[in-house]
Amino acid sequence: MSEYAGPAYVRLSPTRINTALDCPRKFRYRYVDRLEPRGLPSMLAFGRAVHAAIAAAYANQNAPLDSAGVADAFTRHFAVRDEQGISYKDGEDYDKLDAKGRALVSCWYEQFIDEVLDAKVWSLESELVHDIEPGLAVVGHPDVIEERDGRLYVGEHKTVASWGETNEMLVGRSIQLTVYAYLCWKHFGRLPDALYITVLKKTKKPEAFRCYTMRSAEEVAAFEDQARDVAALIRHYAAANTYPCNFHRDCGWCGFHPKCWGLDGADAMFAKRKEKDER
Repeated sequence: MSEYAGPAYVRLSPTRINTALDCPRKFRYRYVDRLEPRGLPSMLAFGRAVHAAIAAAYANQNAPLDSAGVADAFTRHFAVRDEQGISYKDGEDYDKLDAKGRALVSCWYEQFIDEVLDAKVWSLESELVHDIEPGLAVVGHPDVIEERDGRLYVGEHKTVASWGETNEMLVGRSIQLTVYAYLCWKHFGRLPDALYITVLKKTKKPEAFRCYTMRSAEEVAAFEDQARDVAALIRHYAAANTYPCNFHRDCGWCGFHPKCWGLDGADAMFAKRKEKDER
């Protein structure tokens, strides 16, 4: 059964909020028609294996891993995803991505080992859900909620090929971090003292750094009204069964439009999830 049950029920995650505001047609393809790639894209598999390795470091605080142990955790998870069917781009292969991932998580661990071992983990890659009202829920999956020196932190990990000069500005207005602050407020009865995004750069020489920000009580309280506005927009499109493309053309920017699949022979890459579930 689809998670999205039509206009009567709206489940908002940071990605769904961004998608609905960015392009309603993209929202339809992802969350109503539920189109998806048949093979797991290599970069998505790579990112998930990085997250799994970082989670393993937090989960083994009582018997700390070294950087090689964290790298091995990446390899284990990446190998499983490879067996499940990764869709590689031209010039990519398992060995190269495995070596890059091992170097990246080792770099992360060596830089942030003290924070990891000092943290009291409140939540690790867990789903947090809050019902704003009947038929409207907010959901988020923070990578880690931790307490260090009596301060509550919410962390998110991103793997990127490059990072713009305005990274702090982007982090500061991230809807994802606002959602996480809101969910902490509702679940734990307190706002995070700080939110951060850990950036892991897939450069020739791996880099890892963090950008910190905060959310005020006023910002978090205002989010409820913003969520209601987004839900009303989604319900409007669903009731009218009209999901306009904000780019005013079947341009393929969303990556899901059927008319665009044939441009590069990508029509075989997509299928409806219900068809997969029936097999």
